[in-house]
Amino acid sequence: MILDYNRKPDATVDEKVQSLMESTQLALNDIARAQDTADVAKEDAQTSIALSQTARQAAARAKEAADEAAEAVEEIEGDVSGLKTRVTQAEADITAVEGNITSLTGRVADAEAEVEDVMKGLALAEDVIGTVNWIAQHGIYVASTDTTVVPGKIYYTLTGVAIASPTGNPSRNGYYELVSGKYVLSTDTTVDSLKTYYQVTAAQVAEPSGNPSTIPYYELHIDEAITQYINTHLTLTDSGLRVTDGSQSSMLISSDGVTIYGSTGQIVGQYGEGAIIGNTLGYHIEITGNRLSFKNVNTEIAYMTNDELYIPRVVVVDSMQIGNWIWDAISSENHLTLKWRG
Repeated sequence: MILDYNRKPDATVDEKVQSLMESTQLALNDIARAQDTADVAKEDAQTSIALSQTARQAAARAKEAADEAAEAVEEIEGDVSGLKTRVTQAEADITAVEGNITSLTGRVADAEAEVEDVMKGLALAEDVIGTVNWIAQHGIYVASTDTTVVPGKIYYTLTGVAIASPTGNPSRNGYYELVSGKYVLSTDTTVDSLKTYYQVTAAQVAEPSGNPSTIPYYELHIDEAITQYINTHLTLTDSGLRVTDGSQSSMLISSDGVTIYGSTGQIVGQYGEGAIIGNTLGYHIEITGNRLSFKNVNTEIAYMTNDELYIPRVVVVDSMQIGNWIWDAISSENHLTLKWRG
């Protein structure tokens, strides 16, 4: 700022002083404004410095966070890599287990086949054992005709108990009669009310001696037992071999197959070229070469032939589907609707 005051030659000293003072005041004013501007600039500079420091601190924290994130990513990548390895191992283990299961399934199938063979063998053994037990229990004791003890032969003594109310077939029931002081297996097929029948129990003679025929001693005749078993359980007829357990139920074996009869003589099963399943006096199934019939006694209710089912009468309670079409009975609304189910 250049001080400018009036240099007029005709100006008085006072005027010159006054002019100088005014110029000085203007200069001071300019200095004050410059100072204010400098102060504002200083504050702005200080604010910028503070903001810069804050920014540097934020950048440092961001860098630290980025470093930590990078470390975390590396750890995660390591975990993922380890997990992939474990998954690969697990897949290999699963493949091995599946192979073991397949192998085990094969061994189980082989074991089941072996068990089936064993069961067949056991069934045969049970049949044989059952037959032997039956013969032992139903063998016929016959009075010995030996006059002297035969070495090695087994003799028995019999104890009889009178049967209070005999029923059925005495010869099949193993009833004995006492004839001339000896027990004899009855040949009666019906109970004779004038006779006394006995149930006998046998005891083996440990040291037989004397005259077996007069004591008397008895012998167990297996041949007679088998003959009796055949006579009471097997009958060869013109239509085939009939097998029974002594009751009304029986089985007929013939060239046509096997027919099973119930207690009243009705057919309850038949197997051959065709089959009958169920009681022929009620609902049952009959199967022939080209027809499967559902019957009630002699009335055919429905049948199947040529891969088609024929039903004269059908009662559908709720719904019936034909292809994608469904007949639906809505009982609450008394409606029958046809719907498409795609």
